[in-house]
Order: sequence, then structure tokens, then C-alpha cells
Amino acid sequence: MATRLTFVLAIALAVASGARESLATAATDPAGDFLPTYAGPKNGDMDVLSSDVVFHPAANTFTFMATFNGPVNTTPGALYVWGVDRGTGTDLLTGATPPIGAGIVFDSVFIGVPDAGVGLVNLLDGSAATTVPGLVVSGNSVSETVSASLFPTKGFMPSAYLWNLWPRSGSNSADNTQISDFAPDNTVLPVTIPEPASLALVAVGFGSLLAIRRRS
Repeated sequence: MATRLTFVLAIALAVASGARESLATAATDPAGDFLPTYAGPKNGDMDVLSSDVVFHPAANTFTFMATFNGPVNTTPGALYVWGVDRGTGTDLLTGATPPIGAGIVFDSVFIGVPDAGVGLVNLLDGSAATTVPGLVVSGNSVSETVSASLFPTKGFMPSAYLWNLWPRSGSNSADNTQISDFAPDNTVLPVTIPEPASLALVAVGFGSLLAIRRRS
């Protein structure tokens, strides 16, 4: 009986784990792959190792997160820019100098400002950027959760938004030599959505255990 109980639970947990993994779209990036056009300091906090943008439907929030190859705040004035495509994204970086980032489409940005401990939401439509307090800096990582209402749709559902992350060594958006890295390289990824069905599968597994015990 113990073997049977263990087997049922293992199946439920394995299926649930697979469901979560199937929706994970985090970007991983090799260490030391600075762009050849980058002219800033090649510190570890300018070198992305991983990043993700998670959409939480129930809370209607996005969590922006990234890990770097060294402690954040090593590079004074560093910015972490997530380009977000809400439905009308274009490869805007190709219009700056030098033209880079073909294939990285966006129509808004979330900017992590570790020096100030805040995030900025800029819809790139001429309106003022929105400051969002609470950027979390922890060792080599940064993260912040913001309301999805700050990123109104331009055609896509929030669950279908696309993104890319690039660190900058300065705030001159016309100077692409300040951009050190792209994660992922020259493309965009869909947001990650936590899978509530995975929890349901775990519940089914435990329910099966209880049913087996009652019959035994």
C-alpha cells in the first residue's frame, strides 16, 4: 500500500512540475558576452546571466527580475531596461547610434534604477514616466513587481506581452554604446505565467491518496 501511495503522489508532483516548466520562458545568457559596440565598464553587474518577466493574472501585476555576473550597484548610474511589446512594438534601437538590436521590438519600457531603488515605467508616447518605488536589490539580482495597469494594452492581452532586457551604463537613449548586453539576444520572449493547473494536479494527487486510504 505504501508503494502505491508513493507512486500516485510522485505522478501528481511530476506532472505538476512539468506544467510549471512548460510555461517558464526565462532568458539565460552566457557570462562575458558583452556587445562589441559596448564602450562602458565591463563590470559583472552589466553582464546579464538570467532574466524573466512574470505576469500574475489574479493580482494583475508584472514582476521584472534579473541576475547578473556581479554585485548590482558596482557600476554607478547603471540602468536595467526591459523593453515591453504591448502590441505595437518596433525595433526602436536601430534608430540610435550605432544601430543595434534588430529583432528586439518594444513600445514601452520598465527601467530598474538601482542607485535610487525605484523603477520607471515609460510608455514612449510622450507622456511623463511613472516612478514606482520598491526596486529590490539583493546581491547580484534585482526585481520589482508593478501593476499591469501601468502597461495598458496596445493590442495584445497582458498575458501575451513580449520582452527583452538590456543594461545601460548611462541614460543617453541615443547612444547605443552604453548598452552592454541583450537577454535574450536579438529576440523577444513572452511573459511567464504561473500555472494554477499545476496546483490542481497536486491536489488531485493528494485526493487520490485519501481515496486509496479510505478504501484500504
